[in-house]
Amino acid sequence: MTHVLISQSLCFVDVRTATTEIRIGTYYLGAAPVRIENLLSESSICFKQHSAMSFVTVPRNKSILYTWDFPDKRRELYWCVQGDEKNQKRADFIKDNCVSFVYHDLLSQRQRKAQVVSFLDGLQRVLLFTDNLDVADCVGQEVIKIEQSHMLLEVCFPQAIGVSLVDGIPQEVSYIQLDSSGAIWERKLKKRDRYKYLCTKMSESLEEAFNADKAVVEFDDHSFDMRNEEEMILVYPDSNFVIVRRTYLPALWIQYTSSPSQNNIHFKVNRIQIDNQLTDYTFRHVFYPIAPPSHAIAQQPPKPLVEFAMIKQSTSVEGEQEQSVLDHYKYVKMLVQEFHIKLDAGFLLSVMNFLKVDDEDTVDVEKQELDWLEVDLKLSRTALDDRDGGDEGGPPVFLDEFHLSPLKIHMSFSPDNNIDSTQVHVQEDTLALYLKSFGLGLVAINDSVLKLAYYDATGQLVTQAQLQDRVIKHYIHETLTQLYAVVFGLDILGNPYGLAQDIKEGTKDLFYEPYQGIVQGPREFAEGVVIGMNSFLRHSVGGIVGAASKISRSLGKGLAKLTFDEDYQKHRARRMAQKPAHIGEGLVRGGKSFLMGLYNGVTGIVVKPVEGAAQEGVEGFFKGVGKGLVGAVTRPLGGINDMITYTIDGIHHHTQIDEKIMVLRHPRYIQPDKILRPYNTTQSEGKYLLGQITRDNQWSDTYYHHSLLTTKSTFILTDLRCLLSEYDDVMNQWKVEWSHVYQDIERIPSIMDNGICIVFSAFMDPNVGISKFFKNRRKKNRMVTLPSPEETQLLYREFKKRYNHHLYG
Repeated sequence: MTHVLISQSLCFVDVRTATTEIRIGTYYLGAAPVRIENLLSESSICFKQHSAMSFVTVPRNKSILYTWDFPDKRRELYWCVQGDEKNQKRADFIKDNCVSFVYHDLLSQRQRKAQVVSFLDGLQRVLLFTDNLDVADCVGQEVIKIEQSHMLLEVCFPQAIGVSLVDGIPQEVSYIQLDSSGAIWERKLKKRDRYKYLCTKMSESLEEAFNADKAVVEFDDHSFDMRNEEEMILVYPDSNFVIVRRTYLPALWIQYTSSPSQNNIHFKVNRIQIDNQLTDYTFRHVFYPIAPPSHAIAQQPPKPLVEFAMIKQSTSVEGEQEQSVLDHYKYVKMLVQEFHIKLDAGFLLSVMNFLKVDDEDTVDVEKQELDWLEVDLKLSRTALDDRDGGDEGGPPVFLDEFHLSPLKIHMSFSPDNNIDSTQVHVQEDTLALYLKSFGLGLVAINDSVLKLAYYDATGQLVTQAQLQDRVIKHYIHETLTQLYAVVFGLDILGNPYGLAQDIKEGTKDLFYEPYQGIVQGPREFAEGVVIGMNSFLRHSVGGIVGAASKISRSLGKGLAKLTFDEDYQKHRARRMAQKPAHIGEGLVRGGKSFLMGLYNGVTGIVVKPVEGAAQEGVEGFFKGVGKGLVGAVTRPLGGINDMITYTIDGIHHHTQIDEKIMVLRHPRYIQPDKILRPYNTTQSEGKYLLGQITRDNQWSDTYYHHSLLTTKSTFILTDLRCLLSEYDDVMNQWKVEWSHVYQDIERIPSIMDNGICIVFSAFMDPNVGISKFFKNRRKKNRMVTLPSPEETQLLYREFKKRYNHHLYG
């Protein structure tokens, strides 16, 4: 906004570059950038803009409303006392302050003390020059007003806070947790009641000593005395010592103070993690912060994920008709650390279903249309000037210092949707329309990095609506300038932007780590060379292999789409979501995918027409013939592609250097009666294991009870069967060792010395392969060995209940 003089009258000119719109209106109070008041006894004040050639003079006991001479150039104001043009000073009138200076009075020929005070007079920013110290003190006391707080509210959650989102099906959609930090060690500064963070290496040593639960621990060059935990001491070889303390950052901390004319709020959120709790997911972790590199936290304490601070002062303003209150924001700052957000279409659909409260039947469509019509008629009767939103948005607020930190966002997205459409009320087509409008209907994004610049506003008089509009436009503009990172981060292109970033990061570490080490000594230099070379190889090789994996996965997804078989696509998506943990698993999974693709392609020629005829008759038969013929080509090709993908993923896993993100907890188990109960860790673990076991078997069993036999073996009871599952280290998954439906059990199991004995009247389970039949067909008794007699009694009681329920209902 710019102000000009037209025929000795002040008006404002608002230039909006986005729409090339120029608005000229009547001047209003507070629209000028600053009012300069000269209360010096004998001297005049001269001032000019940074780019101006000549000064403007303000005589003593006069004031002037100043506007920028060159609005398109640097907006800095310089001043001096008349006659002393060589001693120019920059005027800091953006926020409240009071600065003393000395000038030479030309009339009295002596040095005089004066002050320049910047303060807010109602809506107008004022720059006051005075050599009357009483006046300066009076104004300064108003500027630097320290009021006694009449309310102090502090809320602190030292430990983790969890929030579970359960929809109306019911099923747990997501779990959100706020975590506290780890232990932080600080030393007390001498002659100050303050503490300073110890380096990471020292902190790790002290934490190890603290957990050893010893009174005194000796190190190579110092000792640690913990006999008094209130005042622990770190003693150095020269007998000097410092007091240290062990602290941490709470999960959530909020402080609010209030005084008659001022409100302060300060809050910190240490860490937020959001997990996808759905059974079929592409990304398990939806949101989590990214830890800074080790060299960045070596000497600096950990910072919270989000920190916000605000100081608001309420000032009375005399208006033309009545007195109003102006909200003066003296300080507003928000800091957000780097984070990663991962979304898939299935999770988005479930969240939309969770947020949908009213069904379509309960919406009064006729009343809604009448309301919309009334709004349109009101707008049609409103003049254009009144409809313009430039001056709307409520009362104005003054911003001394408003700063939003830059954002670094790692973004991943998958269009895969493995959610059963019968379980959600939101139409899947609605989400597909939104995704297609953004060009995300078929393509996936993996770890694209968006770097959004900070937003800063100082010394501005705006309405809340204007501020909100400017912030939104700023981040939209920053996002649009970063679209290249999204486009070059598509999986179908191999994420070339991510590859370039990996090579850049590895090259930087190759030189930076040795440089950091040489400063400390020869040993650290050698370690830096090894660390730098390792980082370079991992980043470069991992980036190239990762790019090949992304391209291969995109091609496999395209081949799966060409089969026109939604069940096959969802089954493949579930299978591909489990990435191999090592090269051996990748080779085994790849070989299995190739054989399954070949088998499904050949058998589909016969199976698909039969399935189509059973579902849709003659029309379905011909559709099945088409699917079978197409699948005979695409499924074997997809199997070959998946074999390559699994092999590359196994290699890529060994080059990954990402932070290991732990799962917060297993999805909540909700019993068949659909009554929401407190979270049960044992039941949730059993339900999760059953889901992992039955992922490839297409079972629809409901979990009932389970017993852990060993760390890699578990026995599970469902509503239909009992089964024994063991963990396969090669395939990195749970597999069914044997299972039997309750119809095959002759009687209630008997208790043995170290477990229970189950007697079956049949030797095979149709859901287990033919190899299992030949392996176990001679066995009639199944012995389930448990770790303790208590576990044996518990399993016996639960098995007995389940078996009797099957017999008698």
